[in-house]
Amino acid sequence: AAEGEAHRVRAAGEEFGLDLTLTPEKPPVVHGKDGISRKGAGEGHASHYYSLTRLRVAGTLTLEGRRAPVTGLAWMDHEFGSDQLGADQAGWDWFSIQLDNKTEIMLYLMRKKDGSVDPYSSGTVIYQDGGTKHLTRGDFRVDVLEKWKSPKSGGDYPMRWKVVILSEEIE
Repeated sequence: AAEGEAHRVRAAGEEFGLDLTLTPEKPPVVHGKDGISRKGAGEGHASHYYSLTRLRVAGTLTLEGRRAPVTGLAWMDHEFGSDQLGADQAGWDWFSIQLDNKTEIMLYLMRKKDGSVDPYSSGTVIYQDGGTKHLTRGDFRVDVLEKWKSPKSGGDYPMRWKVVILSEEIE
């Protein structure tokens, strides 16, 4: 999708429908170093991944026969390649953040089973003009402020964070 080229998305079901026009305000962003988004050590733990980080949205939503006009911003990702977690990984936290100054941030933290963060975790800052900066694990900090404990599995899941990117003066 080229910058400024509008796309229409329509879907309808028995109780829900949408008819939206999405217009990219920035060119596509390719994540990772040289287009490779590493997810862990070893072969096969990577993907190719791009985003449209700021899509202007306008249209209608239909719920139970009632139509409502909607406007806003959206973010679209397309990731392809391997998606296998490493044997020592338990999951990931992924962030897509649209700031009011028309800067966006994508970050992911691969969580290891021992509770630590995999050093292959990384991100991208997308500037107002569409330029990007690849972030390595050492470029940012994500503090978990709150967790939720599953009553079914007993697993702890992070659910509130503080993100800091010192080189960009972002907190």
